[in-house]
Amino acid sequence: SSWAAALERPQPMQDTQGQQPVNFHRRVLPPSGIAFASTRGREVFAEALANGTLHCFFKLIEQFCTQAEPAYCGLGTLVMVLNALDIDPGRTWKGPWRWFHEGMLDCCEPLEDIRRRDITFDKLACLARCNGAVVDARRANASGSSGVVGGSEGGDGEGSPSLSDEERAFREAVRSVCSGDNAACCGGSSGRGHRFLVVSYSRREFGQTGDGHFSPVGGYHAGSDSVLLLDVARFKYPPHWVGLRALWRALCRTDPDTGKTRGYLLLSARKPGESRSDVLRVALRGPAGGGG
Repeated sequence: SSWAAALERPQPMQDTQGQQPVNFHRRVLPPSGIAFASTRGREVFAEALANGTLHCFFKLIEQFCTQAEPAYCGLGTLVMVLNALDIDPGRTWKGPWRWFHEGMLDCCEPLEDIRRRDITFDKLACLARCNGAVVDARRANASGSSGVVGGSEGGDGEGSPSLSDEERAFREAVRSVCSGDNAACCGGSSGRGHRFLVVSYSRREFGQTGDGHFSPVGGYHAGSDSVLLLDVARFKYPPHWVGLRALWRALCRTDPDTGKTRGYLLLSARKPGESRSDVLRVALRGPAGGGG
């Protein structure tokens, strides 16, 4: 609903000599983000690790992948999380191996449609439920955005009186997932008992190219009030830290394809014996609709 749509608009496709198609090798990360492997990015990571707010990072990094198509950010993110949750897909990938890959995720939307125009927020939640996850899908409330554009992210965090109830709930979800408060098996090798956070946001808030995108959240750094986005579009941007307040504003931006705000998903594995009908009890919160 974003990257793919941009590709379909008329684009200059030749160089100044009119010979070769235009192509790219990555993009420069704007100053709004701190690259994961940069000196500052490593310092932030070390501090977050010492503070115990990288609990979700390790299971996710075991499954970190590059999305298979330019519009597959939602599918790439979901595959990464489903495998991190140690969910058995019940069908084979290749040879005898049962393992999630993007080609399996076609039960809620045809893959060809996703390849052409990405996937909406609601359809991604549907795919997660169909493939064994418990989903708490929360729509961002645009009226809950601070309205501040730019400026420092640090020092204006959870204690700020300008935060809405919706933004506070989002911050609590980040804190819970990144600190492992929800994990029943902390320190274990299985992903079951863990919970992961996927954000649907607009890249434009960060001055990045494109618009709607999905990413898993890999950690939180209290000192800078920032989160680590494990961006599956690795051909474009590296994993990077962004301010949490700016991320909330990016969630509150409207998806032009649906006219609705974006949001976030809290994903966990079904408990043993829990059926798909049990999972469907979880209601989609906030205004209904999409945002890819």
